[in-house]
Amino acid sequence: MRFIDTYTDLPDFSMGFNLRDWEGYAAKISPSLPTLCKDNAADYYLENVVTPIINACLSNERAVSEVRDSFRYVTQNLAAACEAGLGETVDCDVILYLGLCNGAGWVTTIDGRRVILLGIEKIVELSWQSREKMRAFIYHEIGHVWHMAVGTLYWGRQSPGEKWLNQLYYEGIAMFCEQILMGDMDYYHQYGKEWKNWCATNRQELFQEFRHRVDDEVSAQDFFGDWVSYEGHSDVGYFLGCELIKAAAMEFSLNELASLDYETVYKYLEKLCN
Repeated sequence: MRFIDTYTDLPDFSMGFNLRDWEGYAAKISPSLPTLCKDNAADYYLENVVTPIINACLSNERAVSEVRDSFRYVTQNLAAACEAGLGETVDCDVILYLGLCNGAGWVTTIDGRRVILLGIEKIVELSWQSREKMRAFIYHEIGHVWHMAVGTLYWGRQSPGEKWLNQLYYEGIAMFCEQILMGDMDYYHQYGKEWKNWCATNRQELFQEFRHRVDDEVSAQDFFGDWVSYEGHSDVGYFLGCELIKAAAMEFSLNELASLDYETVYKYLEKLCN
């Protein structure tokens, strides 16, 4: 596992973010990275959404410095901790970079290697720059990489309902891995106790609503993402996914959890609606 901080390679953005200069910077990380990021952010409004977030990040020198300090600190002995907690060596590159609001953490493949891209601009926007938050959400992304290595992350060709259940499943696995590695099976890096308590109080109703979305082939995007919310609460799907995996963990080992099929996951979704 390699850890790479590319912040010192950034061009001078003192006059504001410039896409062409950013493309040159990203291409130094990998020639394929500029296109990868732009394709991923194709539905965003660069000037109205992405650029203001990046400029706000770059002007917050204290927050950026904390991001880099936390990255250096938490990645010490991180590989060994992951192997001890998950029972497998996780081979990937973890790259701290400035993206186009592609996510605080993004698992992808670059130049034939599995890569976790940590977007400084999103980390600052979400206020995840503390050592604790940084450690937790890197663990979450490593959970995805581990899942890809030992099990089945995607179920293949899917209907819209299956797609959303698949996302509930793989985010649940990553959240479960994060909690194992943090040594706290009640930990969620996204939000605080108020969010967790609301999710727990409304757990059954949330599972019922999610099952309706799956059955009716209706979008469940409002359950995933900091830019959307369900009844005023973002990322509720992460809580539901983790609760589902915890229920399944009563029957399956950690490695078996990584290879559950649609029918098994749906069975637990139904069970948790009652």
